Amino acid sequence: MRWTRYDHRTRWPSGYDPRSSGALGPGARLAGRKLRKMHLAGIDLRGANLRGADLRRARLIGARLEGADLQQALLQGCDLRAARLSGAKLTDARYDSTTRWPEGFEPADHGAKLVL
Repeated sequence: MRWTRYDHRTRWPSGYDPRSSGALGPGARLAGRKLRKMHLAGIDLRGANLRGADLRRARLIGARLEGADLQQALLQGCDLRAARLSGAKLTDARYDSTTRWPEGFEPADHGAKLVL
């Protein structure tokens, strides 16, 4: 199931919990996972645990990240243009000058750290 995408409409067998399977979708448990350079434009990761995940150079254009835990995530070179970050936790996430943010979004105001 690793890297399989799901959303709120996906139906699973009774008793199966995709959140811990490595699949990508709302509420996914992806802490510490290597998602480097992945193309995830438009993906729904609302409420996902991405704490410490390696998202360097990942494409998350238009992704739904509301309420996601991105604390300590590596975001250098990540493209987050038009991503929805309301309620996302970014404390100690690392980004650099090549990281692209939604228009008007100030990562430092949310606890993210600029690295050189």
